[in-house]
Amino acid sequence: MNKCLAIYDSDMTFASGLMEYFNRRRDLDFEYFSFSEEEYLLEFLSKKEVEVLLLGEGVSLDEEIAKNKIRYIYLLAERPKENAMTEHPTIFKYQAAASIVSQVISEYNKNNNDMAGIKSGKLEIISIYTPLADIIKYYYALSLSYSYTERKKVLWIPFDLFSTNFLLGEEIASHSLSEFIYYLKESNPNISLKEKELTRYYDGLAYLSGLTHGLDLISLTGEDVNHWLQLMRRSSYYDTVVFYLGIYTDATVEILRQSDYVYIISKEGFYEQRVLNEWERQMEFLGLKMDQDRYHKIKLPIDMVLDGKIGTLEDLKKHPIWKMASCELNHP
Repeated sequence: MNKCLAIYDSDMTFASGLMEYFNRRRDLDFEYFSFSEEEYLLEFLSKKEVEVLLLGEGVSLDEEIAKNKIRYIYLLAERPKENAMTEHPTIFKYQAAASIVSQVISEYNKNNNDMAGIKSGKLEIISIYTPLADIIKYYYALSLSYSYTERKKVLWIPFDLFSTNFLLGEEIASHSLSEFIYYLKESNPNISLKEKELTRYYDGLAYLSGLTHGLDLISLTGEDVNHWLQLMRRSSYYDTVVFYLGIYTDATVEILRQSDYVYIISKEGFYEQRVLNEWERQMEFLGLKMDQDRYHKIKLPIDMVLDGKIGTLEDLKKHPIWKMASCELNHP
C-alpha cells in the first residue's frame, strides 16, 4: 500500500486544491488526504500512520500523537522564511502547486537518503554532449536522465549557461550549482555534505542546477572537475551521475575524458554535421577519439520541433522526444 501524505490547514479550499494537484501526479508513491480540523486528523491518525504531513500555520496539533504517528512534518508558511530556524522544514504556502510539490519531494528524498544506506555499486559517469545546444537537445538530455531513474539512483547536473528549471517545478531559479562551485574551488573539506545539501529532487531525479551567473560555470577548470569526480567516486550516494554539457570548455573536456559513457547529440543537416566534424577533430587533437565503444552518436530529426507549449515535465513526457530518449536505455 502507498504511503500517506496529509495536508492539514485551516483553509479548506487551499488544502483540497493542493491535494487534487498531488492526486494528478500519478508518478508519486503516496495516498493523499486533506484536513481542516484537528479532530478529523486525529481520528485518521488513530487508524493510520502518516509519512508526510504538510502543516499550516496557526493550526493546533497534539505533539505526542504527532511524534508517534507522523514521520515527517513540513510547515506551510504564509510568508517566505528563508534560513528560518524552525524544528521542521518550511515551505512557502502561496506559490504554484508544482513548486510546493517539488520542495516537498526534495525534502522527503533528502531525509530518506540519510537512511537509505550505501549505493548499489561503482559510480557510473555519463555525459550528454552537443556541439550546438538548443531546446530540443536540452529536453532530450532531461528526458534521458529522468528515464535512468527507473532503475538507478541518478544525479543530473546540467552545464547550461542560462539554466531554467521551470520544468522541474522551480518558478524562481535556485543558484545551487554556483554555490557548489564556490565551495569546490575553495577546497572545502565538507564538499560532499555541501553537494547533498544543495541537491534538489523531482520525483526520483536528483539534480544540482542553477547559476548566479554563467561565468561561474566557465570558471571551472579541468583540475576542479577532476577533484570533483574523484570525490564523487569515493562518497557519492548515487549509482549514476549524468552531465548535460551544453558548452565546450576545459572542464567539460575533462568530464568527457572521465565519463564511462558519452552520448553525442546532434541534428541532421549540413551545417550541424560540419560543426560536429570540427569538434571531433579538436577532440582527437586532445587525444580523445570518437570511435571508441563508450561514445554513442544520436541524430535527432531536423524537423523535430516543440508542437505546443511544454511548461512542466509532465508535458514533456507526452512529446515524441521523451519516447525517443527512453528507447536509448540499452547500453551495457
